[in-house]
Amino acid sequence: MITLATHNGIFHCDDVMSFAILKLIFDDIKLIRTRDPKVLETADILFDVGGGKFDHHYEGSPVRESGVPYSSAGLIWQAYGGQLIHKLYPELESGFRAEIWNTVDQTVIEHIDAWDNGHGSKDGLSFSAAISSYNGTWKNPTTDKQFWEASAPCQTLLLNKIKSAKDYIDARKVVDASMDLWDKERDPVLILKMFAPWQRTLHELDPEKRIKFVGWKDQDSGEYRIQSVPVTPGARENVVSFPQSWAGLEGAELAIASDVSDSTFCHKGRFIAGAKTLKGVRMLAHKALHVKG
Repeated sequence: MITLATHNGIFHCDDVMSFAILKLIFDDIKLIRTRDPKVLETADILFDVGGGKFDHHYEGSPVRESGVPYSSAGLIWQAYGGQLIHKLYPELESGFRAEIWNTVDQTVIEHIDAWDNGHGSKDGLSFSAAISSYNGTWKNPTTDKQFWEASAPCQTLLLNKIKSAKDYIDARKVVDASMDLWDKERDPVLILKMFAPWQRTLHELDPEKRIKFVGWKDQDSGEYRIQSVPVTPGARENVVSFPQSWAGLEGAELAIASDVSDSTFCHKGRFIAGAKTLKGVRMLAHKALHVKG
């Protein structure tokens, strides 16, 4: 059994997230919340209290390169985050695990560090503020039960972010494999071997925007989709949009307007269209490059 210890009383997101990280790593744990130095000395891992390496409440405590001081969450993640990722995805290469670690650090942990150390605004309902709301009130003091309850959403957020970062790596592999088959000299259309989120990876691999459209087979309908490449990932402005004269059309109307007989729809936003066949979506893309209006 691993004994974890932190301070009792009011908690913040950093000590709760620290606990969530450790709870996911170690299967058999005991948590002690106290400020009694003699009891704290019995812990295997002590965080957010006691002046040790996972406490940040002392002069000269560690600071990130960004200027944000570490909280206990950042210190625990720095020491144990890699171990958690390895436990969840032991098959991943070390470089990919490091990438996941860094993504979670930048998108979750550093924000918790900043909030806890007073960097940035505490206005509004941030995740850290939401975790703090699990505390008791002056009429009903905070209990260990509330601390455990607060660790559940921390654990959920952490696992979701880790999985999202891992899935991005898998998506990048799909785009990479599809790029290997792309005729970069002549073809403005990239066809994915299967659908995967592609915008971020394509932005990195094709900064010159030689690829204007990306197509794939829709697994539910068996038909094909073709989407305009945005200027930047997630942007509403496209490198090339579908013609205004196609906007919002479906079926026979789109087939007449586009002169693509098996075309099925063109979104009114002119960023995505469909056809029954791969040939059809390719034709829509190539026509969109030359049709005015």
